[in-house]
Amino acid sequence: MIEQISPIYKNTEDLLEEYYLLSNVIKEDDVSNFDIAFRLHSILYELEFRNSSKNLAPTILTIPKTHKAVSNCSILEEIDILKHKYLNENYGRVKPPINAQEMWSSYKYSIMARDNKLYKEIGQSLSDRKTREEFEELARILIIELKKGPSKGGIKNALQHMWGYISNSSQIKKSEINDLSLKELYREIQDCVRKVNEPYLMKQTAMSELGIWIDVLELKT
Repeated sequence: MIEQISPIYKNTEDLLEEYYLLSNVIKEDDVSNFDIAFRLHSILYELEFRNSSKNLAPTILTIPKTHKAVSNCSILEEIDILKHKYLNENYGRVKPPINAQEMWSSYKYSIMARDNKLYKEIGQSLSDRKTREEFEELARILIIELKKGPSKGGIKNALQHMWGYISNSSQIKKSEINDLSLKELYREIQDCVRKVNEPYLMKQTAMSELGIWIDVLELKT
């Protein structure tokens, strides 16, 4: 079974192990499998953000026309496994969440880039998501949404909001943002976040996963 939990929660050693395992699966199977390819890319771009992707082959995700974003597994079961394995130590760049509020706090900009209406709806209903079932429901929504490619305008909107957190550390002026490509702005944000270890953005899924879709969009132009 392909894992669905975000790579941000796994440590680098575990991500590298999973990456090589999935790479072998793809080599042995000539059939295009979006779920495997997407997971592989998610791991690769997370490792890249951590500066741990040396010697790993860069690729661009291909989206089959028949692809549907689905998730059939229990995300919370995967989270529970990581909690037991890491015991609050040696986890990834983000500690596995214990409730819906913690999980949502890491997915905000990824969802903002895709669906502003959903972004607002989740934020407004978050205080009501207190049970494990409601936690699981939110987790499934988030996992499914991240398999959907955001629009160029959606990514730009999210990046502009993210840039506000590192503007004091950036050499780029606010008036210059519109002159940058998505990739240039994204790289600037990543570099600044790593440089100053900005705490809020450091825990965002968008710090790695948006890179996948920026590259996909650039390939189309």
